[in-house]
Amino acid sequence: MALGIRRDVAAAEAAGTDPFDAWNPHTVALRTLGETHGQRQILAATRTAVDALPDGPARTAAQALAAVYALDELRRRTTWLVAHDLLTPEQVRAIDPALDTRVRRLAPHADRLAEAFAELADLSGSPLATADYITTLAKTPPAHFRNR
Repeated sequence: MALGIRRDVAAAEAAGTDPFDAWNPHTVALRTLGETHGQRQILAATRTAVDALPDGPARTAAQALAAVYALDELRRRTTWLVAHDLLTPEQVRAIDPALDTRVRRLAPHADRLAEAFAELADLSGSPLATADYITTLAKTPPAHFRNR
């Protein structure tokens, strides 16, 4: 995709097209490339972090959570992937059962994951991170939400 965009832009500019007009038709594809690159970086970092964990329940939970995340991201992009002949309809149909299996593997680790994410939420300082976020939000002045 990137090479195709580069080729199209170069041809348009060689024909005298304004650079903005040469790039503008590719904004959706460029956004897709950016999102895909970001997801690839996230998945690579996740794999590195999970691989660094010692064998045990924490690693098992992290592996299951990483698989759920990866499959969910894949699921969100199935239309594009099928349209570009990168996945078959059969492969797409296999995603939901695989996702369900991974979610079931997470169930025994639900309490540990909830605790881990609660610790992260506490770091955010967000009203939504409090135990009774509805009351906290009701007491939070509207200016707190401006210019953040």
